[in-house]
Amino acid sequence: MHHEGKKDISMVLVALSAITVLLTLYVGFFKKDALSLETMKVGGPENMVLVQQLYNSDAYKSQQTQAIQQAVASITKPTADTTDTAVPSATTIDKAKIEAIKKA
Repeated sequence: MHHEGKKDISMVLVALSAITVLLTLYVGFFKKDALSLETMKVGGPENMVLVQQLYNSDAYKSQQTQAIQQAVASITKPTADTTDTAVPSATTIDKAKIEAIKKA
């Protein structure tokens, strides 16, 4: 009886090892496919190097952080009712300007 328990544990370990190997191979091949697809999206390997430099730059990271913070702020900020606060346009056009626009 004790021997059967060891046999069952051994079978489980073999099955888990096989699954691990298969998943590792699967991820390995699909990671390569995903990288190839992204390389094609940016226009080739030369552009991929440039995109990687862009993504790794501190200026880009800062810009993205600011954009994300603004998006979050706009979502979480309550919307103001602007129906009563509309300001009429202060620009006026006299008749001479209207006539000049019509003639043009």
